[in-house]
Amino acid sequence: LLLMGATVYARNYQITGALDSRFMLYDNQGKINRDNFLIHGAEVNFKYIFQGESGDWATLVLQASYSPDFDFFSREFNYHYGDKYFVLKGPRGQINLKLGKFVVPFGNLQYYISHLLILQPMFQRSLGTREDIGIEVGGYFKDYEYDVSFTNGRGDGRISLKNEGLFIFRLGRINGDLRYGISGLIGGAPEGEYMIGMMMKEEQKINYVHKNRLGFDIQYPFREFTFRGEAIFGRDGDTNVGGFYLGGDYEVTPKI
Repeated sequence: LLLMGATVYARNYQITGALDSRFMLYDNQGKINRDNFLIHGAEVNFKYIFQGESGDWATLVLQASYSPDFDFFSREFNYHYGDKYFVLKGPRGQINLKLGKFVVPFGNLQYYISHLLILQPMFQRSLGTREDIGIEVGGYFKDYEYDVSFTNGRGDGRISLKNEGLFIFRLGRINGDLRYGISGLIGGAPEGEYMIGMMMKEEQKINYVHKNRLGFDIQYPFREFTFRGEAIFGRDGDTNVGGFYLGGDYEVTPKI
C-alpha cells in the first residue's frame, strides 16, 4: 500500500510526502504471522529553490524519513531513504554540481522513484547501493545528458575512509519521448544491499567487493504506460556477473 501525500507548492519551495506499507506473510525469523502489516517507510521531502535576477541558481533537497518497523527493515531502510544534497546550477543547467547524499547516476535510477516499488530493479543485487555520499557533476548538451560522480561507496549514510570509493558515469540521449543511455561503474561497494544496515554492530564488517559494471538503460512512455529496461554486465573481483531488468508503470489517473 503506497500513499502519496499532498504536494505543497510556493514560488521557492515544494513539500511532498509518501507512506509505504507492506503486508509480510513471514517475519524475519521465517515464521508465518497472521497479522504482520508493517510500515516500511514514511518520508517528507523538502525542496527549496534559490532564485536570482537571472533565474534559478541552486537547489537544496532534504528528505526526512522514518520507519516504525526499523528493526525489521534495518538492513535496507537507509539505502532507500534520506536524500540530503545541494545542487549548484551552471548556465542554463548545462553543467551542475551536486554535493551530499543522492541517488547514484547509474541506469534509470535517477529517473523514477524506485525505493517505493515492491519489485526492485537490479541495484540491490548488482550495484550494492542506491544512494551514496559524494560529489556529482552533470548536465546536458543539446539532446545528450551526462553525469559523473565519485562517492564513498558505503551506501548507508555513513562515511568510511577505508573504502576505495566508487566512480560512476552515465551518458544518455533524449530522442522525443525516448530516453536511453550507457553507464559505467568501478570501485568498492557492498557485495549486496542486504549485506549491511545502519543498526549492525560496528564489529560486524562490511563485505566490500571491487566491482566493474557496464550498463545499458532505456525508458519510453506510451499513453498511460512507462516502460523501462536495463542490462548490466561486469565483474565482482574475479567473478563474472550480469543480468537484466524489465518493468513499467501504469498511470491510472494523472495523480496515481
